[in-house]
Amino acid sequence: MEPRSPEGAVPQKRRLFTRRQVIAGSAAAFATGVAATAIPRALRNPGPPSGEQQPTQIAQKPPERTPAAATSTPKTEVTKQADPPKNETPEVPIEEPTKVPPTETAAPTEPPQKEQVEADDQMAHRLVRIYGDHMDKTAFRKEGSKLQFMREVTRVAKRLNADNPALARQIAAIIYHESNFSPATNDKRGGTGLIRFGDHMADVAGTTLSQLADMNVMEQLGIVEDYLQKRQQLAVKDGETALDSFSDLYMAVVRPSAVGKDANAIVFDEKKPELYDEHKRLDRNKNGQTTKQEAVISVVEKAIKAGESLDDLWSIKERVRDARPDREMMEQLVANNTDVIQNPLDHGVDPNYLLSNYNVPWGSGWCLMGVRKTVESLFPEFTALGPTPDNPGPGSAYLAADILASRPDLFTEVYVEREELKRLPEGTVFVHDKNVDTQETKEKGINTSYDFVDGAHHGHISVLRNNDGDVGSDHIGNLDHDLTLLHHGVRAFLIRR
Repeated sequence: MEPRSPEGAVPQKRRLFTRRQVIAGSAAAFATGVAATAIPRALRNPGPPSGEQQPTQIAQKPPERTPAAATSTPKTEVTKQADPPKNETPEVPIEEPTKVPPTETAAPTEPPQKEQVEADDQMAHRLVRIYGDHMDKTAFRKEGSKLQFMREVTRVAKRLNADNPALARQIAAIIYHESNFSPATNDKRGGTGLIRFGDHMADVAGTTLSQLADMNVMEQLGIVEDYLQKRQQLAVKDGETALDSFSDLYMAVVRPSAVGKDANAIVFDEKKPELYDEHKRLDRNKNGQTTKQEAVISVVEKAIKAGESLDDLWSIKERVRDARPDREMMEQLVANNTDVIQNPLDHGVDPNYLLSNYNVPWGSGWCLMGVRKTVESLFPEFTALGPTPDNPGPGSAYLAADILASRPDLFTEVYVEREELKRLPEGTVFVHDKNVDTQETKEKGINTSYDFVDGAHHGHISVLRNNDGDVGSDHIGNLDHDLTLLHHGVRAFLIRR
């Protein structure tokens, strides 16, 4: 039943334009090379169609009140009114309408501040500089179309989550990874468009693959927004996070069931080839299993090659949060490392024994033994690091990285660049790769007379003690010093909850 006005009149419905009609208008402008500002006025500010009138409300005139001063006049006799004729309807007195305080109308939306508009425009230009050479030439053949698209990406990001300054970068990186910004069918298994929509994804967004195939790139971007908004709603409904991290945002595209899971969660497994084969490119270490973090790193690395910045795209704060570290355990690891360092010779293994039986040279195994004793103080059952009389362990410190990575129940590896290492939590375990070319070390002017450098093909392992860069193994050292001596890669591991 239609709601009625106080007078009983049914107000006429006002004809509104849906968001998709507005997007269609913008997309039409994009296809013809017309600027977004050329959208017809009817689409920008819809009103009643011509010929229709606004419903008129007839205000009832309230009855006149006797002034308050007149109440003091002498009483007068009230003459009884004659009964109305039987064939007439008696006049009903008009009641004074109840005074309702005026409803506060929402303040008109203020236009974006000039500074914000400039910042958004700078972001759009920055994204064009990063990805412009990689954007599909057929979809972006019109001059200025790349910038127009990136401007809309920034608007979509604002509407999805205005509190995430990296969201526009993340959406652009995902689209680049999935399709190189092409709206065409680009997957052998039927994936279509900017984020390789499948049948189920299209259904979630309220469309079909055939409809997507007929859309231009701007129209599809509107569908991408619809899809991500729906995934946000589903995530909140299911008690999961509202896509507030880069990893969850990407999982919403490739593996929605993994939204809210931790970084070590297995999202694709070769035991389920129908899914694994489709996303095989995400398995970076080619071990037949793809973790959530491993999948996101594939997106990140492709974006970095295009010119994106790691910390701008996926901040170290967010990467650490996704790893879900147990900070209390990591603080305890530092305390236990102090105990180990205070007894530097009490390793329980004769160095000559190691040299003669396992070919572990003097000095090169001490850092590994120091960290092994430190880790075993928290996890007594974890003896894989060695070396011990019964277990030589990996023999070289750099091999400890794969051992730690093989225990995702205890450790989570964090994707990190060398200059970010000091920003990781205390208790992070660093594993430095080996120096494979000592001649390169000499050419860089590093003190090669230091025995550790000549033996740097064993790598190094240590525990971060504080954000000043102090590290510990069987002794206290400095991270900057280690990075100078070991000029190859370093991997970082957090103790997970």
